[in-house]
Amino acid sequence: MKRLSIALVITGLLVGLIFFAVLAIAASPRNRLQAVPAPSSDTTAQVPALPLTATLAMPVVPGINKPALLLITVGSVREAPRTIVELELPPGASVVEGPARWEVALRPGKTETLTTTIQFGRTGQQEVVVHLRHQIDANNALLGEGALALTIGEQTGYVGFEPGKAGTQQPVTPPPAAGTGPAATSRPGGGGCLG
Repeated sequence: MKRLSIALVITGLLVGLIFFAVLAIAASPRNRLQAVPAPSSDTTAQVPALPLTATLAMPVVPGINKPALLLITVGSVREAPRTIVELELPPGASVVEGPARWEVALRPGKTETLTTTIQFGRTGQQEVVVHLRHQIDANNALLGEGALALTIGEQTGYVGFEPGKAGTQQPVTPPPAAGTGPAATSRPGGGGCLG
């Protein structure tokens, strides 16, 4: 009987020690679940600066089959000699005067403006894209991209897409001030460093 009492006391002590050890581990700051605040509606993502940038502008947005001057302003945050700038046009669009590909030497803090004349062969929403690439070595390159979204009509066009119809080919009804607003400008975008 004495042995049974000693065994019960020792078992009770061991169970108590294990219970308190588990509580101590759970209460340690390392193991507590941290409450993560839900993102607020006014949270904005910070986009890092891109090594190569391109901004597109079109002083006058044309209608179908009318030539339009396209201005491409490119820049770099570091020395980037022999940077390739390549124009990507939507289906039905073409270059009518000037190049669609350039090789430029970019310096930090300086921009280069390239020009070409294009025309659109169909109406609707169109996106003109420029890709930049500076090859650093056999395995690494700096990349950049810029784009200009346009809606082309029969007689005139405007910057952007009709709300709710992005990415579709639609007949165009120009807004009241079509062609009379500020010059069309693009969003810079894209790229980084390939490794």
